[in-house]
Amino acid sequence: MVVAVEQLSDLFLLLHVIRETGLVNGRTRLQKTIYLLRERYHIPFRFHFKPYFYGPYSEDLADAVENLVALGLIEENRHYFDEDVIEYSYKLTKRGMDFLSTNFTTESTRKPPIGANLSRAIRELNDLLTPALVATAKSVMASSSLVN
Repeated sequence: MVVAVEQLSDLFLLLHVIRETGLVNGRTRLQKTIYLLRERYHIPFRFHFKPYFYGPYSEDLADAVENLVALGLIEENRHYFDEDVIEYSYKLTKRGMDFLSTNFTTESTRKPPIGANLSRAIRELNDLLTPALVATAKSVMASSSLVN
């Protein structure tokens, strides 16, 4: 996998978000969280989002998650509710934790706008149930498309 330099910052930020969240339950939740971190909290993700069934969706983000799973930096678990309904969850592996501690120091997370702003934003978004998170992301996307 060849990764451009600007994509590295997205991958580092994504790993940091998953670490701070602890456990992300659902692909939809992960997509909306990253979108809102970018749009509402101005965290400098470069993933491109487009309108989709459950609000903003990024193929770039989905690919990044798949690559991080393949590299063993995050773990993807599946919970089968029935044969047609699967919930995915994501968390950092020990390898992912080691990677972050080696390459993404606490000093760099304290620099604005990443440090305190990111931690505060993640806490606020974690407090929202997934349906509220989806509704918020849809609303933000709708209002930003009216402005553009």
